[in-house]
Amino acid sequence: MMIRHGQYLCGTIPRNHATLLTRFDAFEIAHLKSAVEPVIGMRIASLKPIADGVGSVVFGTESDRQGPGYIVKVGVFSDTHSPAEEVLYLRNCGLRRSLVPTALSLDVSGSVIPFPWFVMTRMPGISLASAAASLSAEVERSLTAQYAVALAHEHSHALSTTGFGRLGASRALALLDSNSEDARPTEAPQTQASFLFDHVLAAVDEFSAPLSKFENLQSCIERLHPLKSHLVSTSYLHGDPSTRNVLTNKKIVTGLIDGPGVATTPLDEVANAVVFIWVNSGRAVHPAKLTIIDHFLGTYFKHNTAFEYATFDIFEALLSRHALRRSVTAVKLGHLDTLRRLETFATHIKGIASTLRRSLLHD
Repeated sequence: MMIRHGQYLCGTIPRNHATLLTRFDAFEIAHLKSAVEPVIGMRIASLKPIADGVGSVVFGTESDRQGPGYIVKVGVFSDTHSPAEEVLYLRNCGLRRSLVPTALSLDVSGSVIPFPWFVMTRMPGISLASAAASLSAEVERSLTAQYAVALAHEHSHALSTTGFGRLGASRALALLDSNSEDARPTEAPQTQASFLFDHVLAAVDEFSAPLSKFENLQSCIERLHPLKSHLVSTSYLHGDPSTRNVLTNKKIVTGLIDGPGVATTPLDEVANAVVFIWVNSGRAVHPAKLTIIDHFLGTYFKHNTAFEYATFDIFEALLSRHALRRSVTAVKLGHLDTLRRLETFATHIKGIASTLRRSLLHD
């Protein structure tokens, strides 16, 4: 993979929340297109914007001839996003033959456009979140089980060092240059127990307004305890396990995309994935949602048995943490339907956590 260095770029997200695409002009897009062509080894007719946000914009290549499609992602180095971290995640997953795009190049020189950018292969399919409304419960259950297998495969590769959190752009670039997979965060390592405790308490401090909707949170916090040594290791994981980032052709899972990369405990990512599955499931009936989640967890822990049944209380706290975070976001954005789904999710947290326990005891 080609990495082009130069002046270290610290892009900023504008305070007016203008999307990144609005900061481009036609000349810059044309210049970017010319730089992409030698990377993919073919001429392209145009770069078409297919996703645009405050911190990143995604272009798809359009060509006059048949051939594989490519994605060009432009982003800023910020507190919440780093193209270098995402490329590191893609490279590490590629070494494990995971269902992720192949990163072909990373340019942080600023010589083409005033933002970091990288090129990757384009994965087929549409997002599971988009497809869910048109799927039967049986098909959705099958697809989420396939997603569980993909996560379990990814999570089975623990790092040799401990520590949790974002790696940071400089660290990610250094690891890419050295071809190292030892993705230790730059911050001081924590034990997993202290990491989980701090993160749940942070949720309480930051999201105090809707705490009444999650009455069991405090009891979950009180039951946090130091974990076994084999649970202290971390993995460099996807970091955003939304069903929006799971691609499918409505028969099989075809890819995992848009992973910003974060060093954390797999259990934290699984809890986050469960919240996303609940919110984005196309099944309106709660029993169907619970069946889908039960199947997801059962499949995951069948393929990743590195956890003990005693961790169910940790899992319960993590479910509460991610539900709290999502509920506050829903309030800020005025997504009342999402908020209502999260409110019903809160009533099922204990049952979902007990599924974890049953799965582990069964194994």
